[in-house]
Amino acid sequence: MKFPKIKSVTIAVTYFFAFYAICGCSSTRQTTSYLDKYDSMPYKTAITVNSSEDVAYKAAITTLQKHGYILTLSDPQTGVATLEQTTSTKLPEEDKKAQVDDSGPSAGTIILYALAIVLIVGIIVILLASSGDDSKDKKKDTPTDYKTGRTDVGHPSQQPTHKINDAPHKNEPSHREHHENDVWHDHPGFIGPFFNPWFEPAPGAPPQNPGYRYIVTVNTNPLSDSTTEVSLATTREDLMNGWVTSSRQIENKYLNYSIFDGIGEQMRGR
Repeated sequence: MKFPKIKSVTIAVTYFFAFYAICGCSSTRQTTSYLDKYDSMPYKTAITVNSSEDVAYKAAITTLQKHGYILTLSDPQTGVATLEQTTSTKLPEEDKKAQVDDSGPSAGTIILYALAIVLIVGIIVILLASSGDDSKDKKKDTPTDYKTGRTDVGHPSQQPTHKINDAPHKNEPSHREHHENDVWHDHPGFIGPFFNPWFEPAPGAPPQNPGYRYIVTVNTNPLSDSTTEVSLATTREDLMNGWVTSSRQIENKYLNYSIFDGIGEQMRGR
């Protein structure tokens, strides 16, 4: 019994498993490591800066624009501004918060477990196939008495010369050949015996383009002529093909602190 497809898939999974174990597990960690300094800080939505309201207001807007946000509403008289940005993936600050809040296994760990299971199953199937081939070869090499079924008849010249027609339908494919031709090779959406997650459905299905829109509202409140309170409120809209499917206010200290630090840098750079 031969499983060339299983062998190929097992080898491919082995290479991918090794590559992901070396490179993939640390990718998310590397993209959010700059936020580690905020781990021990408490959540807050406002800071106080030593400047007039006008200066603090402009510094907040400039900081958000450097973070990729676009100004959509500005009212210096009331100290309120709204900025937003649209992305195809969640912000790194959200990924960081998810890492901290998630007490279960990470997505990377789950992927590694799945690859390990596929790899082990493939190896077991290959070993069983090899064992089956060895048994068939051993039976072919052992002389058999076709009348009595004995296998100790000695030299093959002592065996009967007549042929036993044990395959009346010679042209009919065996079960294994039929399985390979009809299921493993021709079934859409499969690679060998394994489901193909990259299989593309029939044309005409609408494309799925998820996205996220982050809307940050800045509010400056003068406490005195030289001190101003700057507060932030962030809303995330989940998008699908450009349409809003849900909206929620997010409380993310990593997002707030990264903006607060940017405002501080703007104030020091004046």
